[in-house]
Parts: sequence; structure tokens; C-alpha cells
Amino acid sequence: MSVPKTAISRGTGWLLRQQHKDGSFGSGRVFDRSVAVTSLCGLSMLSGGHLPGGGPEGEAVENALQYVLSQRRAGGLISNPKYVAQGPMYDHGFAIVFLTQIYGEAKDNQLIREAISDGVRLIIDAQTDQGGWRYQPNRKEADISVTTCQLTALRAARDVGIAVPKDTIEKGVGYVLSCRNEDGGFRYQPERDDPSQFARSAAACATLFSAGTDRQDEFKAALNFISQYRPLSDQPTDPPYYYYGHYYAAQSMWWAGKKQWTKWYPAIRSDLIDRQRESGQWLSQTVCPEYSTAMALIVLQMPNDLLPLFER
Repeated sequence: MSVPKTAISRGTGWLLRQQHKDGSFGSGRVFDRSVAVTSLCGLSMLSGGHLPGGGPEGEAVENALQYVLSQRRAGGLISNPKYVAQGPMYDHGFAIVFLTQIYGEAKDNQLIREAISDGVRLIIDAQTDQGGWRYQPNRKEADISVTTCQLTALRAARDVGIAVPKDTIEKGVGYVLSCRNEDGGFRYQPERDDPSQFARSAAACATLFSAGTDRQDEFKAALNFISQYRPLSDQPTDPPYYYYGHYYAAQSMWWAGKKQWTKWYPAIRSDLIDRQRESGQWLSQTVCPEYSTAMALIVLQMPNDLLPLFER
């Protein structure tokens, strides 16, 4: 299935122009130099086959890598304390994913592996008794969004040979399932009486599959729930957290198989092309444009099948 090369080129070109001199990405009061946004931008370029050192994109990936590695803290946390939105665990989770996807392709492999290993230990130690995680690296509370982020990081780390206790994964999946509603979607926290919502349900769906569990019934029910949000030209409004939701929904449909993917990808491809600004960026109402542009590019380039994270 073909990818929209012109849209991807324009989006990547716009991102290159936004990179800060220190290698970071992100803008605005809240998301300036965000480790999470920087990691997503790096992933978007890896999705296009751009490896460290090869051309402008490869140089940008290398600089993003160096920035992420420079933000390692005592105890294994990867986050910039000056620029943290909603606590550091989003930074940390996306950083671990980025490092696992670049591992083996960069000159700093030993340092990268140490950062992943230390980061995994921090995630394991921060898991609550309920099985989840939240904004801070402590064991006090949890929510489904941060939990799915950490489970994705653990899966990616396991794929590059980092030991992850089976019990940690099972407890994390158990927390996700404790947020499940009868319609197959998911609420924010198990103790809340929230209706199901597209973005967090897409994240849960992708996590149930990628965690390697045998929860096929729950995965299929979640897949059915998020399928109703396939982009259509006559949709009256966007679902909340559009780019975050479609980042995970695309993964879910990709893993679900050819039948689901061939319905989903043309729709999201067309919708994203329509949303792209003349400058090449995609705009988010909730986060910075570097974030939404990176997520759009990752989705559009999934047929390239270049990120180990998305291997079927």
C-alpha cells in the first residue's frame, strides 16, 4: 500500500526546520524541548528509513539521540526537569521506545543499552500495587494513558533483549483491563465512571496486542470499538486527542491484519493529507505542532514497516 511521499517529505522538511541547536524538538511554554516530543520526532524519521549520520534527516536523528541521552537522571529517569508537561513518565516512556528503535544503528550502542536497561528498572520499580503507572516515577497512583505508554516501552525493551519480568507485564495488562467498559472501550481509571473514549481505547487496544497476551477477546472488542472512529469525510467533529488516538489506532489496525488495515489506512492517509498545512506541519489543539506532525508522519509511514516496534 503506497505512502504519500509528497506529504511525508513536506512534513519531515518542516520538522527539520524546527529542531533546536541542542537536538531537541518541541515548542511553547509547556512542550519546549520535551523529551517525549523529541523522541517522537526521532521515531518519525526512523520510520522513513533515516538512520544516524545519513543526510540532513540522519543528522537530525543523531542530534535527537544525543539530546535524549543527555537527559538521563539519577535512578534511570530520562526527562528534562525544566520542560516537563504532566510529569516525567511520558518523557521517559517515549524515550525508551525511541532508544530501542535506534539501538544497533548508532555508534553509542553501549550507552544506549545502559540507558534502556536503567530506564526499564525505573519503570518496574515505579509500578503501583494496582499494576499501573502515572505522571511521576512513584507507586502512588495510575491511569490508563501513562500505563499504556510504559507497557509499550517495556515491550520494546524486551524486543532488544532487556529482561522484563513477566509479572510486571501481567500486572500492567491487568490494570488496563480493569479500566475496560462493557462496550469494549476504556475509561481513564478503574475507580472512575467514565464513558469509553477513542484515544485511550486505541492505546489500550494496541497495548493488549503488543504486550503479547492471550487476551484476544478483549483485543477484538476494543478493535470493534475504535473501528467506529475510522476517518470519514462526513464526520461532524474530531474525537478528542486526535493524533494521539490515531497513533495507537493505526498500530492496532496494523496488527489486526490485512483486512482491517486495508480499510483503515486509506481513510487515515486521506484525512491526514487533508489536514496538512501549507507549511508541511500538522496542528494539534492540545500539544505542540512538532508532536502532531511527528505522530502523523509515523502513521503515514507505517507501510514502510521499518520500525521493529511495529513488526507483525
